[in-house]
Amino acid sequence: DPVYYERLLAKFQAESSTPQEQVNALQALACFTEPSLVERTLKMILDRDVRTQDAPYTVRIMLGRRETGGRVWDWCEEHWPTLMERFPDNSITRMLEGVTAQVDPAIAEKVQAFLADHPVPQAQKSVDQTCERLRVNVAFQARVRDQLSGLFD
Repeated sequence: DPVYYERLLAKFQAESSTPQEQVNALQALACFTEPSLVERTLKMILDRDVRTQDAPYTVRIMLGRRETGGRVWDWCEEHWPTLMERFPDNSITRMLEGVTAQVDPAIAEKVQAFLADHPVPQAQKSVDQTCERLRVNVAFQARVRDQLSGLFD
């Protein structure tokens, strides 16, 4: 809900908050699924309102959410050169780990194709492992979806 988003945003931006409170608020902002709020959070990352040491982990949370992962992946593709330049090298693979929670074959295919065309030289082995985990999760979902569909309705 936008009102709650604003409360968390104020907590994130408050200079009197502790660093832990700010990070907690930021991580909570990453969990909103309303498209306009997702866009606001992504814009804050791009506009450098989120510290570069926190931004990749915020993106990871957003990538891992079923409702936002596809849109956030599109954003990552669109801004890839900026993300690669701005984020610390060791955090790129941590950011990408969020996609492993996706089980949509179309998203998985896009991610794998993009990463095949855009290597991450500083951590290619980790990226390869992330893609493997993504494939495993997509295959698992396809295999058990029908068996589990009635259990969680």
